[in-house]
Amino acid sequence: MGGQNVIPLSSGPSSRQVAAAAALPDAPILMLVFVGFEALMLLGLVGGFMLTRASGDVAWPPADHPWFAAEEIAILSATVLLSGLLTVLSGRAWKRRQAKAGPLLFAAISLGIAFVVFHTTAWLTLVNQGVPLASTQPGGFFSLTMGLHNVTAIGAIGFMGVAWLRVSRLPEHEEVQRSMRGGTLSAARILWYFVVGAWPVLYLCLYL
Repeated sequence: MGGQNVIPLSSGPSSRQVAAAAALPDAPILMLVFVGFEALMLLGLVGGFMLTRASGDVAWPPADHPWFAAEEIAILSATVLLSGLLTVLSGRAWKRRQAKAGPLLFAAISLGIAFVVFHTTAWLTLVNQGVPLASTQPGGFFSLTMGLHNVTAIGAIGFMGVAWLRVSRLPEHEEVQRSMRGGTLSAARILWYFVVGAWPVLYLCLYL
């Protein structure tokens, strides 16, 4: 058998996979840059809202129109904060190589979807009831700020959905694949942490 050609069977990663895994730490860094840019945009919009509100030309929230009930705000806050907590737990489970990382992330995504749907529904209900969200300066800044936050939340949920699909289908003992998919998960978590962390600030500045 010494003269026979022996074809080595290797399950090791290809050079392309290794290169992709090596470049993957850039994903969370790029996401941090994007989050910083997004935070500056929200800061500018909130500043514009507070300046126009402080001018006193228009009362805000509108005194003669319906507004978000305290119960609605409580539900929204509990939903998004619990989603953020589940995202943290999912990240920890991933680092510990625990199978519950996927289910925890799925639960966080579900709560995130519930937050966006409930918030958008409540918002549209107020518009149908005649709340001047676009006809006044404070209302315009309010609409732009919350619209940007909602769009970011939708994008973050979609990104986390991609991350969930990737981590849920991870073969065991695939270190390169694990590194690649872990980078996607980290970037998605950063964006969702921003959405969750921005909500209490926006509530204090815009809803009270």
